[in-house]
Amino acid sequence: MAPQGSLREMILNKPALEPPLGVEHDFSASPHFRSEMLGVNISMLLLATFAVMIRIYTKMVILKKMAIEDYLIIAAWLMYTAGYHTINFIMLNMKGAGEHQWNVHVRDLIPFAYYLMIESAIYGLVVMQIKAAIILQCLRVLVPTGIRNVSYWVFHVLLWAHVIFYMICMFVEIFMCSPRSKAWDPTVLTGHCMDSKAVNTAAAAINTASDLILVLIPQVVIWGLNMPTRRKWAVSVVFLVGVLASAAAAVRMYYCIDLYRTKDYTWGVTMMGLWVHVEVGLGFLVACIPVFPRFFKQQPIFLSIGSSLRSVFRLRSSNSTKHDGERLGSTDLPSCRKQPLVSDIEFEELVMRTDISRGTTE
Repeated sequence: MAPQGSLREMILNKPALEPPLGVEHDFSASPHFRSEMLGVNISMLLLATFAVMIRIYTKMVILKKMAIEDYLIIAAWLMYTAGYHTINFIMLNMKGAGEHQWNVHVRDLIPFAYYLMIESAIYGLVVMQIKAAIILQCLRVLVPTGIRNVSYWVFHVLLWAHVIFYMICMFVEIFMCSPRSKAWDPTVLTGHCMDSKAVNTAAAAINTASDLILVLIPQVVIWGLNMPTRRKWAVSVVFLVGVLASAAAAVRMYYCIDLYRTKDYTWGVTMMGLWVHVEVGLGFLVACIPVFPRFFKQQPIFLSIGSSLRSVFRLRSSNSTKHDGERLGSTDLPSCRKQPLVSDIEFEELVMRTDISRGTTE
């Protein structure tokens, strides 16, 4: 229950945090990093939109073949743009974003914390769908249809573990306090809350570990397939893009741990939030990039550029070979041909043509 009348007004007009020794309150201070925050938000939104549009165009127009993961990516992108980013742009213009908490009144902290709780719940739904799409894509591409081998069950366990984990996180985020208003309103003096910092730190650690697992397991499966090594390298590089999202998640976990150690909530959340944006934007890229090679193969401008580059490199290679041959007294040198990357659809077809008898015995 919140205090009434003049007592509540007195609390609302107080600083949200006492400053460190030697530091004065400055309620008129301009937010730090507002332009940087806006730049990160817009760039990650554009990256995610670019990746999703290429994927959907490739699947619907070029391949004319949509899968479950494509619909999950579309749903995640709609939540990300219409929900997560809308709230984030609102918060960027609020008192508290990019500011030290001792420069914020309690009345300004309340709406900031309220919108942050909503944003966190939407983040969980977005990431859950992105990771589910990545796992389903790995399952479809790396495990031949009808095979029930170790890889099949590992991907299914990962899929349902991710879904359950993020649903629990969202539930905890929403019902962390009783009454719920205590989560964002410090004037609510009755009731109780879970330790939100401990919960968020644990969730960030599990999230980072799951990202690494989603990078490593496909590599184990790829290199265990019975197919030419150069083909394994081609698709392995595509799936290794997930390292970027894992790195962003690791940095986000660092700031989450740092937030656990500090009372300066508004500043810590802002720093962590920057890396949440990077993590989600790169997550969309990881989910969509396996179809990029097929998209670029169908665009005349990219075919022309690729042809020109290959001509230049062939010319340089032949000149280099000639000079090396002259120095060695022979021009009979072996040539190396770079294996092009393959899309997830092409690799799925490769898997189906491999000797799957190995998988049936696992």
